[in-house]
Amino acid sequence: MNKIRLVTSRAIDQIIQEMERASTIYILTSFAMKSGIELLVPYLRQAKERGAEIKLLTGDYLFITQPEALKMISEMEDVLEARLWRSGGVSFHPKAYLFERSGSGGAMMVGSSNLSRSALTMVWNGACLSIHRLHFRYTKRRLKRIWRCFTMKILFRLIRRRQRNTNDRIRSTIGSIRIW
Repeated sequence: MNKIRLVTSRAIDQIIQEMERASTIYILTSFAMKSGIELLVPYLRQAKERGAEIKLLTGDYLFITQPEALKMISEMEDVLEARLWRSGGVSFHPKAYLFERSGSGGAMMVGSSNLSRSALTMVWNGACLSIHRLHFRYTKRRLKRIWRCFTMKILFRLIRRRQRNTNDRIRSTIGSIRIW
């Protein structure tokens, strides 16, 4: 049977607790910020040392994901497998953290927390569900389909291009403000 509990503050506490018990960790967020990656790095490393498999998927929608965050993620190849949703302007807005436990299903936290320090430490989040293994298997199959079909590996050349796009967007915004 699935159990639901509300996470009303400090999502990071629930995430860390679930990471400590997980054999596989899936993180899906619309956006990744350097501050959020920095917050999770020690716990991701501990999980990897314990033998957990870690997959992280973030997006480029609205150019909010920071190039610095992508660089940090790409430098953690020994810890996790990371992919980027190439939106092409199509909305990609998940905030889901899945934690698989060997043989017993797992937990899933769904809510409002992207990968940023403020979202993980202060924002009202949503729900954490303990999931029966059959439901978890279904969720994992859907996630793997998204992973295979709609994402790309985070590469250094992609990070450089994101930095240029971000700089162009900032210059454009500043130019618009001057005109206004």
